[in-house]
Amino acid sequence: MTSGRAWNNLRLVRDRALAIIDAAGRPVQVLVDRWAGWCEADPARGRRAAVAFHAAALAALALCAVAWGWSVWSVYGGATVDDAGITYAYAHNVAAGDGFRMTPGEAPTEGFSNPLQVLLLVPVALVANDLDAASKALNIGLLAAALGLLCAFVYAHLRLVARLFAVVPLLLAGYWCGFACWTASGLEGGLLAALQILSLLGVWYGPRRRAADVGLGVAAGLLAWVRPEGFVYGAMAVASRGLRGAVRFGRGGDPAAGEPIRRRLLAAAIYVGLAAALFVFRWAVFRDLVPNAYWAKVPSASTWWSLGDFDGKGWTYVGDFFAARWWYFALPVWAFAVAWRRAAAVTAAAVGQLGFAVLFPAWTGGDWMLEWRFLQPMMGPLAVLCAVGLVGLLGTEPRPARNVARCVLAAGALGLAVVAGLVPGDWSAQRAAIAGRRDIDLRRVRERAVGYRRLSAMLHLGRRMLVAEVDVGGVSYRSGLDVLDIGGLGDRALALARTSRPAVAPDYLYGERRPDVIHLQASWLFATPYQALGPFPGMYRILARGFMDRLGILPLTAVRADLLDPVAPPAVRLGHSLPTAEVTGVTAIASGADRIVVLHARQRGGHDAPPPTWVDAGGARHGALWHGGVTLALPGERGSVLVAVAVIPGSAPLPLVLEGTPIRLERWPDAPAGDGTVEALARVPLLRVAGRPLPACDPDRVLDPAAGPVARARGAGLVARLCGGLRGGTAERWRARATAAAEAAAAPDERYEAAAATLAFGVPQRLSTRLLLEQTRSSRTPFDEVLDAWAREDFAAALDGPERAARGLRMLLAARRFDEVVLQGLAWGPGLPGVAESVCAAARMLGLRSDAVAPRLDCSRIAGVAPPRVLRQGFEDAADPLLRVEGDGGDAWRPAARQRAGTRQRPVIGGQGRLLLNTFDGATGDEATGSVVWGPFPWPGRRFGALLGGGHDGDRVGIAVEGLSGGEWRVLAFLAPRERLEILRPRLVDLGGVRADQVRVRVVDGSRADWGHVLADGLTFLGD
Repeated sequence: MTSGRAWNNLRLVRDRALAIIDAAGRPVQVLVDRWAGWCEADPARGRRAAVAFHAAALAALALCAVAWGWSVWSVYGGATVDDAGITYAYAHNVAAGDGFRMTPGEAPTEGFSNPLQVLLLVPVALVANDLDAASKALNIGLLAAALGLLCAFVYAHLRLVARLFAVVPLLLAGYWCGFACWTASGLEGGLLAALQILSLLGVWYGPRRRAADVGLGVAAGLLAWVRPEGFVYGAMAVASRGLRGAVRFGRGGDPAAGEPIRRRLLAAAIYVGLAAALFVFRWAVFRDLVPNAYWAKVPSASTWWSLGDFDGKGWTYVGDFFAARWWYFALPVWAFAVAWRRAAAVTAAAVGQLGFAVLFPAWTGGDWMLEWRFLQPMMGPLAVLCAVGLVGLLGTEPRPARNVARCVLAAGALGLAVVAGLVPGDWSAQRAAIAGRRDIDLRRVRERAVGYRRLSAMLHLGRRMLVAEVDVGGVSYRSGLDVLDIGGLGDRALALARTSRPAVAPDYLYGERRPDVIHLQASWLFATPYQALGPFPGMYRILARGFMDRLGILPLTAVRADLLDPVAPPAVRLGHSLPTAEVTGVTAIASGADRIVVLHARQRGGHDAPPPTWVDAGGARHGALWHGGVTLALPGERGSVLVAVAVIPGSAPLPLVLEGTPIRLERWPDAPAGDGTVEALARVPLLRVAGRPLPACDPDRVLDPAAGPVARARGAGLVARLCGGLRGGTAERWRARATAAAEAAAAPDERYEAAAATLAFGVPQRLSTRLLLEQTRSSRTPFDEVLDAWAREDFAAALDGPERAARGLRMLLAARRFDEVVLQGLAWGPGLPGVAESVCAAARMLGLRSDAVAPRLDCSRIAGVAPPRVLRQGFEDAADPLLRVEGDGGDAWRPAARQRAGTRQRPVIGGQGRLLLNTFDGATGDEATGSVVWGPFPWPGRRFGALLGGGHDGDRVGIAVEGLSGGEWRVLAFLAPRERLEILRPRLVDLGGVRADQVRVRVVDGSRADWGHVLADGLTFLGD
């Protein structure tokens, strides 16, 4: 009985609802009948009235679209994300005639992912100084227009009072605050959504109008030009259109039924043509088929099967979005899209685009930006689905009663969405919070660029400063700087370093490019602390916090050491110990009416020495500044070069006395700075530190005409680096010579070194140079961190034992750093034992004339010295008979290029070559144990070094060097990681003077604890 009463009650409710709806529909029917009668009385008047009514309604929708656009601009347009500056920088440089470069000095690389927006902004850049307003207006305006067209589409298919709901697609766009925020950020989100909407509308109108098919093909093709994944969105639209008619979409009456195949494929042909044009453009300009973003991002995740990892960061990214912003999708009208059968082709394409918009960030891992930027492409197909759903819900029949009933249902759905939006909090408060919570703002980053320019002026570079940054938009757009993108988007080598080949990073940063400035705070992003790599302490100096604050540079920032303290030979050699420095000599360089007096020293203590003061015979005091007046947070390493520069009037009476020391100058220790000899060239940077103009240098003055073209290219690169580049025709002449030498060279090292020499000649870097370097980078001898660490160790020891200086030079000679051998050798003094031999050996590799190295050094009479014998294991050859695995490690002992794919291992940084040893197992993590043994082989030398990282667990994780003496193996040395870091850093050990008969190296992982794994590479023995 109870169930029967319930059914009766439901029927009563239904009947009452129908009665109410019928009653509400009667007045509407009366109005419809009167309108029909009025029109029938005068058909012409009726047609004019209908046209006027529809025009007014469409004008109202257009005004609503304009109002939406103005609201987005006013609420969210006050800030610009820094990434937009990359787009602006490329557009500005193209307009300025510098080509598709992020900064004028860098080689053409597709550091943007939105070529269409770049091209659209180029004409604006020809007439406007600031592209920000134009970019925002472009995205907001085009999206507002597309949403307006979508509203008109809904209006055209609804009837009577239901047409009031035609404005719903605009309400959806306004409801999604995060989408509106990114539309006004300066990026291409609005352009992408607009083309998605237009392509889906083209699927509907294509069978009806040929022009619509053309529009569909253009919109779909341009989607590929807007974003890399736009290829897929466009393909889905044209595929749906092409299948329409071939596959039965919806009920009968589809205008595509029976269409000739040529008509159905018109849009697809246009799409393919535009997509092919993009590939042609990309190859012609960048010599690549995919954007650089692919190398910087996509390989960092696993391939397509990573979509099955629902605990991975990709699905976590998507899940976080829906958990926090589910109420954006509480408007359920999109669910009624299937009710409009005639629009099934549009629905299928929109569902496909929407699904891909979710899967793409799940595959790539999302990003770190606020408000889920990678999910913004959901907006276009979602808006179209809502439009189709409205028509499916409200119907296309002019039947007032049914129309009113469905309007009530639609109003209820909209009310549900409003209520859902209020559940997580007040919508206006959410909008204000999202508008105020912005990612790195372009304007703030551009302020940092001002600080970099101040620093450049203080260093008197006389050229564009090369800054290694990750927030590259603001520092590249009209900044007067050249930028090395640590994030990898604008640089191919660093893109590979971040995603697939971490060993490229030390080789590229500290070997090939050596930026003038590295922004360390930026380099921590994405776990890439490049300052933790071994070469950094020897090559860079971190600026003091107060000094950075005065410049307006955010901490932390480091400057190349040789820009602050150039490696140069003194005119007069001295030997005097200060509390924290060892004075090695003094030089005076005439500059106009003044003398630039340089005090040369080497770092000895753990802090900077006080600024020295010269006192002349008249009692006048002349202060000198260490590091060109730059204040450092930490001093350089022991043995590193120090320079204190003072500008003293030439009329100052002699003698000059260095206050607090016995150093006394009875006459000026004059020495030339020019291109007569390499010794004089080495003093040219001292003029720069003093703020004096640099001379024009000609490499031919010091190069041997009989030397090989590669050697001469290396030597010209040395001259250019010392002189701040080459000028005018000299630069072009030597660029052509070095490029020709590189192309003709057979050996990878020679090919690479000749091409790399052109980087010093001056901007811009050529595409051909970039390609030459990329082709040979992996096959040539990379930057050797172990040899670098031994050289610095020797130079530090040379303060107490000068004979160690020659050993350090031989380390650099083995590392093929010939220019540093010459400069350091001249600075230490060719008179020290073994120094002249290393200097002359390097001079020959640089193509220098034997009499042009130094006035008192004739290399034609000095035999060169061979570099030390190097025995190295880099795990590049799996079939090496001297390598064997012991234990149960399994795949953990298989060399890898980076962190184990598909695991939670943090990104690995550093290494040497292609592969490294990484005992973190893909299946069991730190559970794998065992060891890899290299050897045995005869005693190779007492010096051993390796790149080591990973966990820290006593003697259970590390590298053991074992020696065989008297028939018994014993441990000669054990190296353990000092910290728990996935960073490979050099570790050195001197095995002592007792020679073993045989030696072997064991990489040990005997720990199953957390961080119980080891990273190892570059196991290196150096001959005695």
